[in-house]
Amino acid sequence: MILPPRIFSLHGSFLVVFLGMIALLAASRRFVKNPAAREWIFAGSQVAVLLLIVDIDARGILFLVLPLLCVVFLMAKALAPAPGIPRPRGALAGAILVPVVVLAFVKYSFAGTILIRVTGAAGWKFAPFTVVGLSYLVFKAIHFLVDVSSGRVSAPTFRSYLCFMMLFPTYLSGPMDRYGRFRRDFENPLPLTQDAAAEACWRIVLGLFKKTVLSAACAPFAYAAYTTPALEAISAGKAWVAVYAYAFLLYFDFSGYSDLAIGSARLFGIAMPENFRNPYFKRNIIEFWTSWHITLSTWLRDYLFVPIGKALMKRKRRGGGNLPVASASYLVTFAIAGIWHGDGWNFLAWGVWHGLGLSACKVYGEWSRRLPAGYHRFMMDTFPGKALATIVTFHFVILSWTLFANDLPRAAVVYRRLLGIG
Repeated sequence: MILPPRIFSLHGSFLVVFLGMIALLAASRRFVKNPAAREWIFAGSQVAVLLLIVDIDARGILFLVLPLLCVVFLMAKALAPAPGIPRPRGALAGAILVPVVVLAFVKYSFAGTILIRVTGAAGWKFAPFTVVGLSYLVFKAIHFLVDVSSGRVSAPTFRSYLCFMMLFPTYLSGPMDRYGRFRRDFENPLPLTQDAAAEACWRIVLGLFKKTVLSAACAPFAYAAYTTPALEAISAGKAWVAVYAYAFLLYFDFSGYSDLAIGSARLFGIAMPENFRNPYFKRNIIEFWTSWHITLSTWLRDYLFVPIGKALMKRKRRGGGNLPVASASYLVTFAIAGIWHGDGWNFLAWGVWHGLGLSACKVYGEWSRRLPAGYHRFMMDTFPGKALATIVTFHFVILSWTLFANDLPRAAVVYRRLLGIG
C-alpha cells in the first residue's frame, strides 16, 4: 500500500519544534538586521527540523542528501552561462546524470544488482541507511540544473538553494516549487497578516482533517481486501469497495499532506503553489493530470514531455503529423514517471497505463472532430454528457491505483475479482 511518507505529526515533541521554528523565524525577521544572516537562519532551521523528525533517518540527510546537494549546486554554478566561455557538449546531460545515478542505486534493486555484478561485493549497499525524500530532491535538482544552465535562473545563492531543496513541509511529497519563484519569497518573505495566518491555520486544520479523519475512515475498507493473504477468495463487491476506498484514501491523504505543507510554508512567509483541484471531477485524463499533483505534472510537462516531443519532432518524417509524436511523448514521459514512483514492475505498468490513456485521449480528440455537432453539444454542454465523461475518467484513474497498491500478480487477481472471474 503506497501512501505519502509521514512528516507531520501531532506528537508533542514535533509541535514544540514546529512552533519553536515559527517563533525563531519571526524573531530573526524582527531583530536580525543582516538579510544574509536571516536567510541562513531560515535555511538552517529547515535542515535542523528534518534532522530532528523521528520518521527520517538523519544519517541519510547528513551523509548522502547534503553532500549530493552541494555537488549539484557546484555543477549548476559551473553550467551557468558566462560571456566568452563555451560550455562543453554534453555537460548538462552529464550533470543531470549524477543525481539520477544516485537515485537509481539508492532506490532500485536492479541498480544494486548491476553494482554487485560489477564489483563482486555481494551484500554491499550503496547507502547502508534509510534515505527518504530523494525522488523529489532529484527532480528538483534536475529543474535547478536546467534552469541555471539555460539562464532562466541567475546568480543563485547557496542559502536560498538549500532552503528550496530542504524546506521541511514539502520535503517528502511536495508541492514541488520552482526555484525562481521560491527565491522571491525566501528573500522577501510574505508578511504574516492576521488574515494570512488564519488562512494558513485553516489549511493546516483541513489537511489534518483529511489525513486523520477522512483518509483513516477509508483505510479499513481498502486494507481489508488489499492486504488479505486470501485475495482470490474476496467477492467482486468487496474488490470494488477496496478500489473505491483506496482511491479516496490516496486522495485525502495526499491532498491533506499538500494542505499541511502549503499552510505551514505560508506561516514561514512562503506561498507554495496549489497541488490539487478536484481531480476526480474531471472529464478526461488530460484534465485530470492538470489537477492531480499539479506541481509534479507540470514538472513532467516542462522537463520530460516537451523535450522528448522536440527531440522526436526533429526525427519525424515530413507530413507525418504531430499525433504520433504526442502519443510517443506521453508514453515515454509516464513510463519514466511510473519508474520514478517506485521499484517494481507495477509502477512501470501504472505509468504505461496513464501514458496510453493520455495518448488515447489525444487520438480521441482528433477523431471526434469529424463527428456531428450534436455529439459535441451533448458531451460538452449537457449534464448527461458531462457526467458520462466524468464517470469514465474517474474509473480509468481509480482502476490504475490498483497497480499502486499491489504488485503485478496481486493486481491481476484484483482485476479478475472485479469482473467476478475466479
